[in-house]
Amino acid sequence: MRNDVRAGARVVAALFGLLLACGTPATARADFEFWVPVEFRVPVLRTPTPTWPRLDWRVIAEARFAGRFNGAEQVFFRIGPVLYVSPWFFVAAHGVVAADALATTAGMPARMEEELRAEIEPTFFGRIGPFTLVNRNRFEYRWRQTYDRTRARVLLRVNLAPLGWRVLPFAQDEILVDVTDSRAANPASVPPAPGLNQNRVMAGVGFQLLPSVRLDVAALLRARQVPGQSDWALDAGPWIQLFVDITPLPAPPPPPPQPPTTVPSPARFPAHGPAGLHDDTAQ
Repeated sequence: MRNDVRAGARVVAALFGLLLACGTPATARADFEFWVPVEFRVPVLRTPTPTWPRLDWRVIAEARFAGRFNGAEQVFFRIGPVLYVSPWFFVAAHGVVAADALATTAGMPARMEEELRAEIEPTFFGRIGPFTLVNRNRFEYRWRQTYDRTRARVLLRVNLAPLGWRVLPFAQDEILVDVTDSRAANPASVPPAPGLNQNRVMAGVGFQLLPSVRLDVAALLRARQVPGQSDWALDAGPWIQLFVDITPLPAPPPPPPQPPTTVPSPARFPAHGPAGLHDDTAQ
């Protein structure tokens, strides 16, 4: 196991160096970022395998840091149900509270703006030989006090995960497409143009620490559209995720068998009952 961990760490270091080299061209728009998400799956209704009618409650907290903001860039809290429809498909729905840093004067701390989101997330998953695949499709409605937006996101992740492996190399790519933006009707505003808005590429290694706990360490390279400009910015940095699939509590053991009890035979009363007990003949 230790050799596997060392090998995985070397792979992450090599990938991180490569992506940093690709993501730091001679442009002021290149930036260093550091993303840290944590996800919990809380069992509501479990099945022996991930299929209908398994139901989980998902809780995700995430913080992103960027050099251009001298600290936090975005903070997210995402919560909602995950319903497994089949052995290869589930649907999640989330409510999201986020805070997003706004551009500010150089050297000054960024001001955060609140954002609320509603998300629907159909996800396909499965295994092909030694590989496992995940295709996540997320549709977002994003609301702020000053505007609202809709966006579609498509992610594909491929894991090299032969049965029994606990160190799992992976690569993933996610594209983000802006669909609508209410600021487009304001001539004084410069919103992102509809269409492809971001592309996020990651490569790294997942460490299966426990049967229900995985730590993903990856190098991230992100290309993002800069509003009002024709070229794109490149960001690079580490991405570290902790995933915890909480194991349901075992069912309580059945109660021990009770010894048979002797029921006393009923008292011998006349057919109409004892005298004086709802019996008019006794009065």
